[in-house]
Amino acid sequence: MKVLLFPGSLGTGGAQAQAKILALGLVALGHEVRLVTLFGGGKFWRELQVGGEVVPEALFPNRTGFGAPAGRFSRRWKTLKALAAAPAALRSLARENPPDIILSSLYTSNFLAARAWPAGNPPLLWSVRGSDVPWTSGRRLYFEAGRRLCRRPRGVIYNSHAGRRWHLERGFPRRGATVIINGIDTEVFRRARSQGLALRRRWGISDSQLLVGLVGRLSPMKDHNTFLEAAATVAKLRPALRFVCIGAGPRRRAAKLRRQAEALGLGDRLVWAGEVQKMCDAYNALDVLASSSAYGEGFSNVLAEGMACELPVVATDCGDAALILGDSGRLVPRRRPRALAEALLQASEEGPAQREARGKAARARVVASYSVRNMVEQTESLLESVVASSTVSRKA
Repeated sequence: MKVLLFPGSLGTGGAQAQAKILALGLVALGHEVRLVTLFGGGKFWRELQVGGEVVPEALFPNRTGFGAPAGRFSRRWKTLKALAAAPAALRSLARENPPDIILSSLYTSNFLAARAWPAGNPPLLWSVRGSDVPWTSGRRLYFEAGRRLCRRPRGVIYNSHAGRRWHLERGFPRRGATVIINGIDTEVFRRARSQGLALRRRWGISDSQLLVGLVGRLSPMKDHNTFLEAAATVAKLRPALRFVCIGAGPRRRAAKLRRQAEALGLGDRLVWAGEVQKMCDAYNALDVLASSSAYGEGFSNVLAEGMACELPVVATDCGDAALILGDSGRLVPRRRPRALAEALLQASEEGPAQREARGKAARARVVASYSVRNMVEQTESLLESVVASSTVSRKA
Protein backbone atom coordinates (compact mmCIF):
# COMPACT_ATOMS: atom_id res chain seq x y z
CA MET A 1 0.00 0.00 0.00
CA LYS A 2 1.31 3.44 -0.95
CA VAL A 3 0.47 5.99 1.75
CA LEU A 4 0.92 9.75 1.59
CA LEU A 5 1.03 11.30 5.07
CA PHE A 6 0.50 15.06 5.25
CA PRO A 7 0.88 16.32 8.85
CA GLY A 8 1.61 19.90 7.81
CA SER A 9 4.79 20.18 9.84
CA LEU A 10 7.28 18.10 11.81
CA GLY A 11 8.09 20.61 14.51
CA THR A 12 7.59 20.12 18.23
CA GLY A 13 4.20 18.73 19.24
CA GLY A 14 2.20 15.60 19.93
CA ALA A 15 0.61 15.38 16.48
CA GLN A 16 4.00 15.76 14.82
CA ALA A 17 5.53 13.08 17.05
CA GLN A 18 2.69 10.70 16.15
CA ALA A 19 3.19 11.39 12.42
CA LYS A 20 6.81 10.32 12.74
CA ILE A 21 5.90 7.19 14.74
CA LEU A 22 3.15 6.21 12.30
CA ALA A 23 5.36 6.69 9.23
CA LEU A 24 8.10 4.49 10.67
CA GLY A 25 5.56 1.91 11.84
CA LEU A 26 3.88 1.60 8.44
CA VAL A 27 7.25 1.25 6.71
CA ALA A 28 8.18 -1.51 9.16
CA LEU A 29 4.99 -3.33 8.11
CA GLY A 30 6.07 -3.20 4.47
CA HIS A 31 4.15 -0.19 3.17
CA GLU A 32 5.55 2.62 1.02
CA VAL A 33 5.23 5.92 2.85
CA ARG A 34 5.77 9.51 1.69
CA LEU A 35 5.77 12.01 4.53
CA VAL A 36 5.05 15.50 3.23
CA THR A 37 5.04 18.82 5.09
CA LEU A 38 4.26 22.37 4.06
CA PHE A 39 7.72 23.72 4.93
CA GLY A 40 10.95 21.93 5.77
CA GLY A 41 12.60 21.72 9.17
CA GLY A 42 11.59 20.94 12.72
CA LYS A 43 12.58 18.56 15.50
CA PHE A 44 11.08 15.41 14.02
CA TRP A 45 12.11 16.36 10.48
CA ARG A 46 15.74 16.31 11.65
CA GLU A 47 15.30 13.04 13.52
CA LEU A 48 13.85 11.34 10.43
CA GLN A 49 16.63 12.61 8.20
CA VAL A 50 19.19 11.08 10.56
CA GLY A 51 17.33 7.76 10.72
CA GLY A 52 16.83 7.45 6.96
CA GLU A 53 13.93 4.95 6.98
CA VAL A 54 11.51 7.71 5.98
CA VAL A 55 12.90 10.88 4.40
CA PRO A 56 10.42 13.77 4.74
CA GLU A 57 9.63 16.04 1.81
CA ALA A 58 8.51 19.67 1.88
CA LEU A 59 6.13 21.28 -0.60
CA PHE A 60 8.06 24.49 -0.06
CA PRO A 61 11.57 23.98 1.41
CA ASN A 62 11.57 27.61 2.51
CA ARG A 63 9.48 30.75 2.20
CA THR A 64 11.86 32.70 0.00
CA GLY A 65 9.96 31.80 -3.16
CA PHE A 66 6.96 33.82 -2.00
CA GLY A 67 7.94 37.45 -2.40
CA ALA A 68 6.54 39.67 0.31
CA PRO A 69 6.60 43.30 1.32
CA ALA A 70 9.28 44.32 3.81
CA GLY A 71 8.35 44.67 7.46
CA ARG A 72 7.02 42.56 10.29
CA PHE A 73 4.20 41.01 8.21
CA SER A 74 6.64 39.44 5.74
CA ARG A 75 6.64 35.94 7.27
CA ARG A 76 2.85 35.85 7.62
CA TRP A 77 2.39 37.04 4.04
CA LYS A 78 4.71 34.35 2.71
CA THR A 79 2.86 31.69 4.69
CA LEU A 80 -0.49 32.81 3.28
CA LYS A 81 0.93 32.70 -0.25
CA ALA A 82 2.22 29.18 0.40
CA LEU A 83 -1.16 28.05 1.74
CA ALA A 84 -2.84 29.31 -1.42
CA ALA A 85 -0.36 27.39 -3.59
CA ALA A 86 -0.36 24.20 -1.49
CA PRO A 87 -3.33 22.29 -3.05
CA ALA A 88 -1.84 22.50 -6.54
CA ALA A 89 1.59 21.58 -5.17
CA LEU A 90 0.12 18.54 -3.42
CA ARG A 91 -1.60 17.35 -6.59
CA SER A 92 1.61 17.79 -8.56
CA LEU A 93 3.64 15.86 -6.02
CA ALA A 94 1.13 13.00 -5.93
CA ARG A 95 1.09 12.68 -9.73
CA GLU A 96 4.76 11.68 -9.67
CA ASN A 97 3.97 8.53 -7.69
CA PRO A 98 0.21 8.20 -7.11
CA PRO A 99 -0.61 7.02 -3.58
CA ASP A 100 -3.32 4.50 -2.75
CA ILE A 101 -4.52 6.70 0.11
CA ILE A 102 -3.80 10.06 1.75
CA LEU A 103 -3.89 10.71 5.50
CA SER A 104 -3.68 14.35 6.57
CA SER A 105 -3.72 15.67 10.13
CA LEU A 106 -4.65 18.91 11.92
CA TYR A 107 -7.15 21.49 10.64
CA THR A 108 -4.91 23.37 8.21
CA SER A 109 -3.45 20.27 6.54
CA ASN A 110 -6.88 18.63 6.41
CA PHE A 111 -8.34 21.70 4.71
CA LEU A 112 -5.52 21.81 2.15
CA ALA A 113 -5.80 18.09 1.38
CA ALA A 114 -9.57 18.37 0.89
CA ARG A 115 -9.01 21.25 -1.51
CA ALA A 116 -6.35 19.27 -3.38
CA TRP A 117 -8.53 16.18 -3.85
CA PRO A 118 -12.17 17.36 -3.84
CA ALA A 119 -13.39 14.24 -5.64
CA GLY A 120 -11.78 11.87 -3.12
CA ASN A 121 -9.58 10.08 -5.63
CA PRO A 122 -7.25 8.81 -4.27
CA PRO A 123 -9.26 8.38 -1.06
CA LEU A 124 -8.56 10.83 1.73
CA LEU A 125 -8.72 10.37 5.50
CA TRP A 126 -8.41 13.14 8.07
CA SER A 127 -6.81 12.95 11.49
CA VAL A 128 -8.22 15.42 14.00
CA ARG A 129 -6.62 16.17 17.36
CA GLY A 130 -7.74 18.01 20.44
CA SER A 131 -11.13 19.01 21.83
CA ASP A 132 -13.13 21.84 23.47
CA VAL A 133 -11.09 24.65 21.91
CA PRO A 134 -12.31 28.14 22.93
CA TRP A 135 -13.17 30.34 20.00
CA THR A 136 -10.86 33.05 18.80
CA SER A 137 -11.22 34.56 15.35
CA GLY A 138 -8.32 32.47 14.03
CA ARG A 139 -9.46 29.19 15.56
CA ARG A 140 -13.04 29.69 14.41
CA LEU A 141 -11.81 30.35 10.88
CA TYR A 142 -9.79 27.10 10.84
CA PHE A 143 -12.62 25.11 12.38
CA GLU A 144 -15.35 26.47 10.11
CA ALA A 145 -13.21 25.90 7.03
CA GLY A 146 -12.76 22.30 8.12
CA ARG A 147 -16.40 21.79 8.95
CA ARG A 148 -17.46 22.92 5.48
CA LEU A 149 -15.24 20.27 3.89
CA CYS A 150 -15.44 17.51 6.50
CA ARG A 151 -17.60 15.27 4.31
CA ARG A 152 -15.00 15.08 1.56
CA PRO A 153 -12.72 12.59 3.34
CA ARG A 154 -13.82 8.95 3.63
CA GLY A 155 -13.54 9.22 7.39
CA VAL A 156 -12.02 11.10 10.31
CA ILE A 157 -9.61 9.57 12.82
CA TYR A 158 -9.77 11.08 16.31
CA ASN A 159 -7.00 10.44 18.82
CA SER A 160 -9.37 10.73 21.78
CA HIS A 161 -12.95 9.97 22.75
CA ALA A 162 -13.30 13.53 24.06
CA GLY A 163 -12.24 14.92 20.68
CA ARG A 164 -14.67 12.71 18.80
CA ARG A 165 -17.60 13.76 21.01
CA TRP A 166 -16.73 17.44 20.76
CA HIS A 167 -16.48 17.44 16.96
CA LEU A 168 -19.62 15.34 16.41
CA GLU A 169 -21.59 17.77 18.58
CA ARG A 170 -20.45 20.55 16.22
CA GLY A 171 -21.43 19.01 12.93
CA PHE A 172 -18.66 16.63 11.95
CA PRO A 173 -20.10 13.45 10.38
CA ARG A 174 -20.63 10.26 12.37
CA ARG A 175 -19.90 8.21 9.27
CA GLY A 176 -16.31 7.08 9.39
CA ALA A 177 -15.66 8.73 12.79
CA THR A 178 -13.04 6.43 14.32
CA VAL A 179 -11.01 6.69 17.53
CA ILE A 180 -7.41 5.47 17.32
CA ILE A 181 -5.48 6.30 20.46
CA ASN A 182 -1.89 7.60 20.24
CA GLY A 183 0.99 5.16 20.51
CA ILE A 184 3.74 5.60 23.11
CA ASP A 185 7.18 4.11 22.48
CA THR A 186 7.76 2.39 25.80
CA GLU A 187 11.28 1.39 24.77
CA VAL A 188 12.21 5.07 24.61
CA PHE A 189 10.01 6.25 27.46
CA ARG A 190 10.96 4.11 30.44
CA ARG A 191 12.28 4.55 33.95
CA ALA A 192 16.02 5.32 33.85
CA ARG A 193 16.76 7.68 36.72
CA SER A 194 20.41 8.06 35.76
CA GLN A 195 19.35 9.71 32.47
CA GLY A 196 17.75 12.59 34.37
CA LEU A 197 20.53 13.30 36.84
CA ALA A 198 22.49 15.60 34.52
CA LEU A 199 19.41 17.75 34.00
CA ARG A 200 18.75 17.94 37.73
CA ARG A 201 22.30 19.15 38.31
CA ARG A 202 21.95 21.71 35.52
CA TRP A 203 18.76 22.97 37.17
CA GLY A 204 20.40 23.10 40.60
CA ILE A 205 18.28 20.29 42.06
CA SER A 206 19.97 17.87 44.45
CA ASP A 207 19.34 14.14 44.28
CA SER A 208 17.46 14.26 47.59
CA GLN A 209 15.05 17.09 46.70
CA LEU A 210 11.58 16.20 45.46
CA LEU A 211 10.96 17.75 42.02
CA VAL A 212 7.50 18.41 40.57
CA GLY A 213 7.42 19.17 36.85
CA LEU A 214 4.97 20.58 34.34
CA VAL A 215 5.71 19.61 30.73
CA GLY A 216 4.07 21.67 27.99
CA ARG A 217 4.64 24.59 25.68
CA LEU A 218 3.92 28.04 27.10
CA SER A 219 0.39 28.18 25.73
CA PRO A 220 -2.84 29.34 27.44
CA MET A 221 -4.30 25.85 26.94
CA LYS A 222 -1.65 24.40 29.31
CA ASP A 223 -2.76 26.91 31.99
CA HIS A 224 0.59 27.55 33.63
CA ASN A 225 -1.15 30.23 35.71
CA THR A 226 -3.06 27.59 37.66
CA PHE A 227 0.08 25.49 38.09
CA LEU A 228 2.04 28.48 39.41
CA GLU A 229 -0.68 29.33 41.94
CA ALA A 230 -0.82 25.71 43.08
CA ALA A 231 2.99 25.50 43.29
CA ALA A 232 3.10 28.66 45.44
CA THR A 233 0.59 27.13 47.86
CA VAL A 234 2.55 23.87 48.07
CA ALA A 235 5.87 25.72 48.44
CA LYS A 236 4.67 27.44 51.62
CA LEU A 237 3.78 24.09 53.18
CA ARG A 238 6.68 22.02 51.83
CA PRO A 239 9.79 24.28 51.75
CA ALA A 240 12.02 21.47 50.43
CA LEU A 241 9.97 20.93 47.27
CA ARG A 242 11.20 22.26 43.94
CA PHE A 243 9.30 22.90 40.70
CA VAL A 244 10.22 23.01 37.01
CA CYS A 245 8.36 24.13 33.88
CA ILE A 246 9.62 22.33 30.76
CA GLY A 247 8.67 23.81 27.41
CA ALA A 248 9.16 26.89 25.28
CA GLY A 249 6.81 29.57 24.04
CA PRO A 250 6.45 33.18 22.89
CA ARG A 251 8.80 35.58 24.62
CA ARG A 252 6.02 37.87 25.78
CA ARG A 253 4.08 35.03 27.41
CA ALA A 254 7.24 33.63 29.00
CA ALA A 255 8.02 37.02 30.55
CA LYS A 256 4.45 37.36 31.86
CA LEU A 257 4.57 33.93 33.50
CA ARG A 258 7.94 34.67 35.07
CA ARG A 259 6.53 37.87 36.56
CA GLN A 260 3.61 35.91 37.99
CA ALA A 261 5.98 33.35 39.53
CA GLU A 262 8.05 36.10 41.14
CA ALA A 263 4.92 37.83 42.49
CA LEU A 264 3.81 34.51 44.01
CA GLY A 265 7.15 34.20 45.79
CA LEU A 266 8.40 31.12 43.96
CA GLY A 267 11.77 32.68 43.15
CA ASP A 268 14.55 30.09 42.95
CA ARG A 269 12.13 27.34 43.96
CA LEU A 270 11.04 27.23 40.31
CA VAL A 271 13.18 26.44 37.25
CA TRP A 272 12.21 27.58 33.74
CA ALA A 273 13.89 24.85 31.72
CA GLY A 274 12.75 25.80 28.21
CA GLU A 275 12.65 23.11 25.53
CA VAL A 276 14.40 19.81 26.29
CA GLN A 277 15.47 17.74 23.28
CA LYS A 278 15.47 14.32 24.99
CA MET A 279 12.15 14.17 26.74
CA CYS A 280 12.89 10.82 28.33
CA ASP A 281 15.71 12.54 30.26
CA ALA A 282 13.28 15.27 31.35
CA TYR A 283 10.74 12.80 32.72
CA ASN A 284 13.49 10.89 34.50
CA ALA A 285 14.59 14.08 36.21
CA LEU A 286 11.17 14.41 37.88
CA ASP A 287 9.61 12.81 40.92
CA VAL A 288 6.03 13.90 40.21
CA LEU A 289 4.49 14.96 36.88
CA ALA A 290 1.79 17.64 36.87
CA SER A 291 -0.59 18.73 34.11
CA SER A 292 -2.82 21.78 34.53
CA SER A 293 -4.35 21.93 31.04
CA ALA A 294 -7.56 23.96 30.85
CA TYR A 295 -8.81 23.05 27.37
CA GLY A 296 -7.88 21.67 23.97
CA GLU A 297 -6.38 18.35 25.01
CA GLY A 298 -7.42 15.16 23.29
CA PHE A 299 -5.04 12.35 24.16
CA SER A 300 -2.18 13.89 26.13
CA ASN A 301 1.14 12.38 25.07
CA VAL A 302 2.77 14.02 28.07
CA LEU A 303 0.63 12.10 30.56
CA ALA A 304 1.20 8.76 28.85
CA GLU A 305 4.94 9.36 28.32
CA GLY A 306 5.38 10.34 31.96
CA MET A 307 3.43 7.26 33.06
CA ALA A 308 5.65 5.08 30.85
CA CYS A 309 8.60 6.54 32.78
CA GLU A 310 6.90 5.35 35.99
CA LEU A 311 5.99 8.81 37.29
CA PRO A 312 3.08 9.44 39.63
CA VAL A 313 0.81 11.93 37.84
CA VAL A 314 -1.49 14.73 38.97
CA ALA A 315 -3.62 16.10 36.12
CA THR A 316 -6.67 18.21 35.44
CA ASP A 317 -9.73 16.52 33.97
CA CYS A 318 -9.11 17.66 30.41
CA GLY A 319 -9.60 15.61 27.24
CA ASP A 320 -9.11 11.89 27.86
CA ALA A 321 -7.04 12.42 31.02
CA ALA A 322 -9.38 10.33 33.20
CA LEU A 323 -9.20 7.44 30.73
CA ILE A 324 -5.41 7.66 30.42
CA LEU A 325 -4.72 7.76 34.16
CA GLY A 326 -7.30 5.24 35.32
CA ASP A 327 -6.64 4.67 39.01
CA SER A 328 -2.87 5.15 38.67
CA GLY A 329 -2.90 8.94 39.13
CA ARG A 330 -4.80 11.84 40.67
CA LEU A 331 -7.40 13.83 38.73
CA VAL A 332 -8.61 17.31 39.70
CA PRO A 333 -11.03 19.86 38.14
CA ARG A 334 -9.68 22.39 35.66
CA ARG A 335 -8.75 25.94 36.68
CA ARG A 336 -8.83 25.05 40.40
CA PRO A 337 -5.43 25.94 41.89
CA ARG A 338 -6.41 24.85 45.39
CA ALA A 339 -7.54 21.40 44.22
CA LEU A 340 -4.32 21.00 42.20
CA ALA A 341 -2.25 22.07 45.21
CA GLU A 342 -3.99 19.53 47.47
CA ALA A 343 -3.34 16.71 44.99
CA LEU A 344 0.31 17.74 44.59
CA LEU A 345 0.69 17.75 48.38
CA GLN A 346 -0.76 14.27 48.58
CA ALA A 347 1.61 13.04 45.88
CA SER A 348 4.62 14.63 47.56
CA GLU A 349 3.73 13.17 50.96
CA GLU A 350 3.76 9.61 49.66
CA GLY A 351 6.87 7.66 50.55
CA PRO A 352 9.34 6.36 47.95
CA ALA A 353 7.81 2.88 48.03
CA GLN A 354 4.30 4.26 47.40
CA ARG A 355 5.50 6.46 44.53
CA GLU A 356 7.36 3.53 43.02
CA ALA A 357 4.30 1.28 43.20
CA ARG A 358 2.09 3.97 41.67
CA GLY A 359 4.65 4.55 38.91
CA LYS A 360 4.89 0.87 38.03
CA ALA A 361 1.10 0.63 37.83
CA ALA A 362 1.09 3.67 35.53
CA ARG A 363 3.66 2.13 33.19
CA ALA A 364 1.81 -1.18 33.10
CA ARG A 365 -1.31 0.69 32.00
CA VAL A 366 0.53 2.41 29.13
CA VAL A 367 2.22 -0.80 27.97
CA ALA A 368 -1.11 -2.64 27.93
CA SER A 369 -3.30 0.04 26.34
CA TYR A 370 -1.26 2.67 24.49
CA SER A 371 1.46 0.85 22.59
CA VAL A 372 2.87 1.99 19.26
CA ARG A 373 2.03 -1.42 17.83
CA ASN A 374 -1.69 -1.02 18.64
CA MET A 375 -1.83 2.45 17.08
CA VAL A 376 0.04 1.47 13.91
CA GLU A 377 -1.88 -1.78 13.34
CA GLN A 378 -5.26 -0.12 13.90
CA THR A 379 -4.33 2.64 11.47
CA GLU A 380 -3.05 0.12 8.93
CA SER A 381 -6.29 -1.86 9.15
CA LEU A 382 -8.40 1.26 8.60
CA LEU A 383 -6.28 2.47 5.67
CA GLU A 384 -6.46 -0.94 3.99
CA SER A 385 -10.24 -1.16 4.41
CA VAL A 386 -10.72 2.32 2.90
CA VAL A 387 -8.43 1.47 -0.05
CA ALA A 388 -10.29 -1.80 -0.63
CA SER A 389 -13.74 -0.17 -0.55
CA SER A 390 -12.51 2.62 -2.83
CA THR A 391 -11.21 0.07 -5.36
CA VAL A 392 -14.53 -1.79 -5.32
CA SER A 393 -16.55 1.40 -5.82
CA ARG A 394 -14.36 2.52 -8.75
CA LYS A 395 -14.81 -0.88 -10.47
CA ALA A 396 -18.55 -0.72 -9.93
